Amino acid sequence: MDKTITLEDRTFLCHITYQKKRKTVQLKLTNSNSLDIVAPLGCQLATIEKIVVQKSKWILSRIAQLTALSAIPVNQHIQNGAALLYQGEIFQLRFSYNNTILPVYISGQEIVIALPDQSVSPEYIATQLRKWYGHAAARQLAHRTSCWSAKLKVCPKRISIKDQKTRWGSCSSSGTVSYNWRIIMAPPSVMDYLVIHELCHFLEPNHSHKFWSLVEKFSPTYRQERNWLKKNGPLLSRIL
Repeated sequence: MDKTITLEDRTFLCHITYQKKRKTVQLKLTNSNSLDIVAPLGCQLATIEKIVVQKSKWILSRIAQLTALSAIPVNQHIQNGAALLYQGEIFQLRFSYNNTILPVYISGQEIVIALPDQSVSPEYIATQLRKWYGHAAARQLAHRTSCWSAKLKVCPKRISIKDQKTRWGSCSSSGTVSYNWRIIMAPPSVMDYLVIHELCHFLEPNHSHKFWSLVEKFSPTYRQERNWLKKNGPLLSRIL
């Protein structure tokens, strides 16, 4: 069902769905004027409205973030001439219709994607770019993990590259280190911070003071890298 709710003179269209097994109300801001709400089956509308009002500070803060993000042209479109991030630098996407061995490659400050003709679908282009980013991330993360594992004297059993929107990495008790491939868009120093962070969990499984002291030992500027990721993470996640 749909319901309009007003917060500080701003009206939102709320799309509410109910799930039998859900125990809490989940809010997701889909754009600056609409909310997706998932609630437990039988949850009263008045209860949902109360939760939305209680979360108004978070909702309005997210709107401000989305508004600021929309003003940044990087990683906004997948089209000829678009600006894309790769290892913290801005590259221009260029479509090429000449035959080439590599479907996607870097030339100067351009990311060139070779297309068979001008009739290819946007989905095809996005798939080729996603594969290219993913392969580049897998290579770089394998290399950086190997280097930092030797320095930390830990031995991960497996590296997994995942496609996630918000989580950047994880470390399992079985010895698997997982990374979000989108980190390849961030500066190398940020990637190193992520690798160090996950590998430190082999020695300190929580986020205690001892853990962060260990991270700082190998990444003295980790606060700067962590803040970069927190601030720019949405840029890395809004395409592909």
